[in-house]
Amino acid sequence: MAFSNERIYGGALTTFPGVLRDDCLRHVVVKQDGRSGQETSVAAEVDKVVELILEHARTRPGESLGVIALGIKHAERIDLALREALAAAEPEVEAFFADDVAEPFFVKNLERVQGDERDAIILSIGYGKHQDGRMRYQWGPLLRDGGERRLNVAATRAKHRLTLVSSFSSHDVDPDRLTKAGARLLAEYLDYAGSGGTPMAAAGAGAADPFEASVRSRLAEYGITVVPQYGVGGYRVDFAAAHPDDPSRMILAVEADGASYRDSGSVRDRDRLRKEHLERLGWRFHRLWSTNWFHDPDTEVARLREAYDQAVASSPPVQPAPSAAQPGPPPASDAPPPPHEPPKFPQSSGVVAAGPAASRAGTGPGTPAPRR
Repeated sequence: MAFSNERIYGGALTTFPGVLRDDCLRHVVVKQDGRSGQETSVAAEVDKVVELILEHARTRPGESLGVIALGIKHAERIDLALREALAAAEPEVEAFFADDVAEPFFVKNLERVQGDERDAIILSIGYGKHQDGRMRYQWGPLLRDGGERRLNVAATRAKHRLTLVSSFSSHDVDPDRLTKAGARLLAEYLDYAGSGGTPMAAAGAGAADPFEASVRSRLAEYGITVVPQYGVGGYRVDFAAAHPDDPSRMILAVEADGASYRDSGSVRDRDRLRKEHLERLGWRFHRLWSTNWFHDPDTEVARLREAYDQAVASSPPVQPAPSAAQPGPPPASDAPPPPHEPPKFPQSSGVVAAGPAASRAGTGPGTPAPRR
């Protein structure tokens, strides 16, 4: 949301920081080969997206996933390539694509994702360079009026992490050739994603005042590292503490009574709503009064250490997912194995409302559609 808040909403949104620091946004750039006809759907990008989908199904089966392609043709090719890959996939991977879940997997083009949110999103650009190696900037829906709003919707569909896949980076784009707002926004988003979101990264802002410096130094004596003014947008956590075994994951939000507390619109906002919202995002919450800190710092440090220990105990480090590349031996049996049935895609995973693939998306119970 940091990118959209600055570029689309002019910083008017008050966004609360999540607990994850890394892996929220990454940009994967694939190499486009020399085959013709890839200006609207790069083949290497299709292959990479399918690889990322299967990787997600194996390593993060508990997180929902959606794929957004800018163009209809590219969405169709991803959908078809995934069906073909699933025909040879192991049953554990097939189960991820069941339709009887709260947030089923989908593949959709840019103009059909309004309202769809998933834990993770793969945003695939699809458009590539001409066979002569030059960029033609024929970026479909982004060149129409309102293209920037459509891209903004796609970029804000992920609740936890977004992976941008493209065959070119911001360095391949000539800003002077971009005349439409949607195309310009895509160039800016490529630059933002290519840097991992660092231009607006959630980090401490500004120099620490004496109170912040005192809290940081006292907690550092006990091995607790905090980041002051953590977050982006209009709201920042006064002190954020990370898990000792997983520095990429924040676990404790320490709110003091500084400027942000005084500037809150109401007592209800500063004393209840902010705490509740942070807890919904996965934080543990602790209130620190500056007057108590200066009058009796030892007692306040002890209370803070207790709150931190409780946060650590309630947030065990995430264990790596077992490798799916080591299936166990098949059960011994003289009977022939049952026929393999690929999974049935949910109806919401259809990619187009019209066009050739609209009929292919519903062919049979999840079987790969025949090529035309």
